[in-house]
Amino acid sequence: MDRSTSSHRRILGVAAAGLASLLALHAIGHAPPIGGGGSSAQAGMVSQAGQHTIMTADANNEDLLLVLDESSEELLVYRTDLNKGVQLFQRLRLPEVFIDARARATGR
Repeated sequence: MDRSTSSHRRILGVAAAGLASLLALHAIGHAPPIGGGGSSAQAGMVSQAGQHTIMTADANNEDLLLVLDESSEELLVYRTDLNKGVQLFQRLRLPEVFIDARARATGR
C-alpha cells in the first residue's frame, strides 16, 4: 500500500468517526423515548478492534451501539429494546453518505 492510499484511508477513517458521532446524535433525536422525559444523550465508550470501531451512547432508557465497519465501509446503528433486545436501527453505506453530502453542499 503506498503512502497516498494510506493517508486517504486515515482521512476517511477520521471523517467517518466524525460522521458516526453526528449520525448518533441524529439517530438519538429520532429514536422514540422510552419512559418519557426529554431527549438527552450522553457519550459512551469508543473502542477499536481490527477494522471495526464501536461507540456506545445512552439515550434516555435505551442504549445505542454504533459499529463502523471499515472493510465494508458501513455504519451500523443498533438500539436496545427491553422486550426485543438489540435490534438494527439503521444501516448506512459511507460512500453514498459522502456522495449525498457533497451533492447537498454544492446545491445539486
